[in-house]
Amino acid sequence: GNFPSTVEQLSQLPGIGRSTAGAISAIAFHQQAAILDGNVKRVLARFGAISGWPGKAIVVDALWALAESNTPHHRIADYTQAMMDLGATLCTRSSPNCPACPLGKKCLAYKQGNPQDYPGKKPKKTIPIRNTCFLMIRNDKGELLLQQNPPTGLWGGLWVFPQCDTAGCIDQALEELGVNAHGYSVLDAKRHTFSHFHLDYHPIEVNVGAAEVFQDRVCEKDNQVWYNPQKPISLGMPAPIKALFNELNP
Repeated sequence: GNFPSTVEQLSQLPGIGRSTAGAISAIAFHQQAAILDGNVKRVLARFGAISGWPGKAIVVDALWALAESNTPHHRIADYTQAMMDLGATLCTRSSPNCPACPLGKKCLAYKQGNPQDYPGKKPKKTIPIRNTCFLMIRNDKGELLLQQNPPTGLWGGLWVFPQCDTAGCIDQALEELGVNAHGYSVLDAKRHTFSHFHLDYHPIEVNVGAAEVFQDRVCEKDNQVWYNPQKPISLGMPAPIKALFNELNP
């Protein structure tokens, strides 16, 4: 059989998209076919002052329309290669050489004096925010209560301060731990960033005396320990907990 020559036929082959099909059709078979690779997107975005990130459908549609309207009938192979070379050599991403560009007189971005604003940058992904409170419960010996997280999940197996979702849940959390607090103070919020979310946490300093800690309840589980920062033992802790210990004044 014959190797396909049209964009429609070439696009049916595995791994060949619309722009690659256009390049093959134009350069190998001299057919009028537009291309829109990364370099050409940049050239056309500046030439037509088409704002927005080319990953958006409305922007890429506008670029395809501009590419097709400017693709000539004659010397199509030369034009296609020239457009790719133009983006690779003169109309570069960070330092476009506009005075040397053959399209300079008609380039809208050059006329505006802001070619580097085109094409638009990819919007930053909004990272969700989670909130928690760390209860830094200190007894009369200067020890602080730590709990070991379950082996799976966030900070799996690491030792952390007891937590509650909001400052409004502090009293309930302390009651469940078996602690009667002299009082507590909410410190300034801090942020720890993971790859997929921000964790905003409020350190809560809780001071209790010996009589206010029901030791049999607080340490009835193997996953709880009173930790003395002056006599540290080897425990795995996440970075925010280590940072809080460094800031404490025992």
